[in-house]
Amino acid sequence: MKINQHQQAFKEDIEKSREELGKRPDWLKVRLPTGHNYKEVHELMRKSKLNTVCEEAKCPNIAECWNHRTATFMILGDTCTRSCGFCNVK
Repeated sequence: MKINQHQQAFKEDIEKSREELGKRPDWLKVRLPTGHNYKEVHELMRKSKLNTVCEEAKCPNIAECWNHRTATFMILGDTCTRSCGFCNVK
């Protein structure tokens, strides 16, 4: 696909700003959930057909909680009873 001069200039600006920003620090990088406990809790939730607040809210701390064998499931399936304004759960 051919790009015009304006698109090329925009692309070059983006690449330049990326170079100026540098790499993200290690503490900012997201690590994938792992660990024996995490896998066991995940399998238990799937086998039991339970919906968790962790998953429905797309919580970034899911690995930490599940590795401690903690999960909060929802009694109405994938629908929450609280309707918090900041939450991603329906």
